[in-house]
Amino acid sequence: MTVRELRLIVTAADYEQALRFYRDTLGLPERAACASPDGRVTIPEAGRATLQLTLFTEPGPGED
Repeated sequence: MTVRELRLIVTAADYEQALRFYRDTLGLPERAACASPDGRVTIPEAGRATLQLTLFTEPGPGED
């Protein structure tokens, strides 16, 4: 089996602070972003790995 992608999904309580950290402090450029009424996702360019910052506006299972 060949590993083709490593994806780390970060669910941030403070989405804007997390975005500033990865973009401004670490210097990772934004590869993709999308928003919907349910939340936001930003994918910074992190080389061969994929880092996904996620904000959900509704609590997930067991989080309410």
